[in-house]
Amino acid sequence: MIEEEEIWCADGKGSWRRRGVSIKDRKLLDVVERVRFVERGDFLRFLPSDLDQPFTNKSLAREIGVSVHQSRRITYCLKHMGAIREVGKRRNELFFEV
Repeated sequence: MIEEEEIWCADGKGSWRRRGVSIKDRKLLDVVERVRFVERGDFLRFLPSDLDQPFTNKSLAREIGVSVHQSRRITYCLKHMGAIREVGKRRNELFFEV
């Protein structure tokens, strides 16, 4: 949770997404908020408290307003750190539980 300033340079060598503009430097302007993660369960704050159990990537994406691709990344990380576990599968859809 920071505010930063990016220094851009229109040198034609940057990403096509920025139309050739390169990021030359970044400057930290302010630390807005600090969040400490001490144990695995601290990462569960990113999941809604009223999320159905078990849940799928699709239902998680709908609840938190992100793409299914992004929710897959979230569940992958939470699963590998032991905060959630995979409890089933129907076709290609995985079911998770806190």
